[in-house]
Amino acid sequence: MGTTFANLHVFTDDKEEVLKSLKRLRPRSSYYIGQNQGWTTVLGENFNWETIGERAGFLSGLISSLVLAIGYFDDEVLEISIYQNGELLDRYAGGEVLEEYELEPEAFDNATVVKRLGLTISSDSLAVIFQSEDVREILEQLETVLPVPLILKYDWIEDDEPLRRDFVHIRRSIF
Repeated sequence: MGTTFANLHVFTDDKEEVLKSLKRLRPRSSYYIGQNQGWTTVLGENFNWETIGERAGFLSGLISSLVLAIGYFDDEVLEISIYQNGELLDRYAGGEVLEEYELEPEAFDNATVVKRLGLTISSDSLAVIFQSEDVREILEQLETVLPVPLILKYDWIEDDEPLRRDFVHIRRSIF
């Protein structure tokens, strides 16, 4: 069995606004929150690849910022969704076994994604990233153009001291 994870990235430096909005997510959970170059990364104890899009949509309806959701399953399926104001703006779904999970392949509108995410690469360069059939490689390449760690899971923070220093742990008890 391969790697599986899900995470959210909010296009904002306002960690307090993100925290306030997370309190309204169900089920209540513990989170790790980190910030980097205009983005706030959220790793949830209960996040999973199948429902991360729903969480992103709900969170984006509570916050004025764009929310990027990453769902990654077993090194075979990758879903990336972009939400704002509770609405899905764009979505990518790729991988070798999409049909097994009743998923259809979907491609980004690369020019729109470059603009929305404030990327410094061209839409053609972004399209090249998504031409890979290896979903892990796609995420590794995206990490070179987005200032956020995309290959990241809640459970991994506990075992990685340098990484743990970059994140704040928000426990259930404060909710």
